[in-house]
Amino acid sequence: MDDLNGDDNPFAEPPAAGDAMEAAHREIRDVAGDPLDAMGAPVAPDQPRTQAPVASSGGSMSAADEQMWSVVAHASGLVGLLGPPSFLGPLFVYLLKKNESPRVRANAAEALNFQITAFIAVIVSAILFLVLIGIVLLAAVAIGWLVFTILASVKASNGEDYRYPINIRLVS
Repeated sequence: MDDLNGDDNPFAEPPAAGDAMEAAHREIRDVAGDPLDAMGAPVAPDQPRTQAPVASSGGSMSAADEQMWSVVAHASGLVGLLGPPSFLGPLFVYLLKKNESPRVRANAAEALNFQITAFIAVIVSAILFLVLIGIVLLAAVAIGWLVFTILASVKASNGEDYRYPINIRLVS
């Protein structure tokens, strides 16, 4: 009982509920940062909170996030250069983000359809490899796949939606 007017005084009048909540929120913001701050930086108690970016297409994503995930959907097909099937990247984006944005869903579905189409073309080329026409066909498929995948990624990074010219539309 060193200080009767301090915070440790058990006989002091309890703060109002709003003051206690604000004090708790201030303490959390000071330690962990403001969860409503878009950049993750702590917000001083006397500064207003920043609002999250508004979604651009009716989903729960900002326009920048939609553009980024659209690029990822198209560019992730290049994982096929490392060995696994090229449709796994777009499939992952489609399954992960399809309910968050109609634009990302459309781009991921388009990329997934193209990668499945290219995968089928590679299988057909491999079968025709025995007849020797598969060598030329496989080279044409590989070059077309690489060119169209890069072209779609660049278009998506510019904020444009891209439709592949050669595509079997299986997923919508």
